[in-house]
Amino acid sequence: MKVKILFWSLAIAIGLGVTASAQSDSKLKVPTTTPKQDAGNPAKLPPTVKQLFIPDLRLKGAESVAVDATVPKSYFKVVFTFQNWSEFPPETLQPATRPPSLPPDPCTQTKTSDRLFAVLLTENTQILGCTALKPKEDFFFLLPKDKQLPNYVYAIVHDRQTGKKYKSHLISPSSGVMK
Repeated sequence: MKVKILFWSLAIAIGLGVTASAQSDSKLKVPTTTPKQDAGNPAKLPPTVKQLFIPDLRLKGAESVAVDATVPKSYFKVVFTFQNWSEFPPETLQPATRPPSLPPDPCTQTKTSDRLFAVLLTENTQILGCTALKPKEDFFFLLPKDKQLPNYVYAIVHDRQTGKKYKSHLISPSSGVMK
């Protein structure tokens, strides 16, 4: 037993001595530049990733409205806005330079020459309606009172000039809570 303790003590002492001598003899040069910088060619940083634009859909309010038609019907008029109109890609806020094609179904009832329009969808992608958008203005959708309001909705903004689409985050049409 004494031999084992003596052996391990000696092994530890030798190991510590080797480590200490290796550290004191070590004279590693700390690099201050990259090899490319030494050659007169500065290293290039990776390109920055452009952040995707996301429309910031917000609930402004809602009211009950009645439409007097052949068959009168009651609706919730739900008013929305984009809180970040100033962050929209600048070209999307310009008037259309050529008459854009009409939007696809079910938005064919929205006859407009406006460049931007929004499609309101439920969380499970059921289309609730379409509307033309005027930059920096509020917009609304009429949702039937006889149907339950969806828990969450989102809007897809279509730029008819470029064909680009921008999807907002989910928001509750009854409380304005975002998901």
